[in-house]
Amino acid sequence: MLKKFFLFSSIFFVFSICAAEQTFCKIENTNSRSGIEKIIKSCEPGEILLWKKLSTNFSLDLINNYCHREKRINVTDNYAYGVCTLSDKS
Repeated sequence: MLKKFFLFSSIFFVFSICAAEQTFCKIENTNSRSGIEKIIKSCEPGEILLWKKLSTNFSLDLINNYCHREKRINVTDNYAYGVCTLSDKS
């Protein structure tokens, strides 16, 4: 419970600081890799990538393939919710 509080607090913090400068790419309730990839294709590098209610495997794939590794990555203990900065996809 405390971890979720800190995750959502950090998400709020990111949103409040970057709202004027950043755009967001939101992924939620998708149950296929093709659905995730379709959403990712519409996003731009540098956007804040936010995911909700994903399986652990999908979340780990997002982190591994799409999150900028030199910037902060926040996830809940079961990886169902998270936020990171979208890296360059090329």
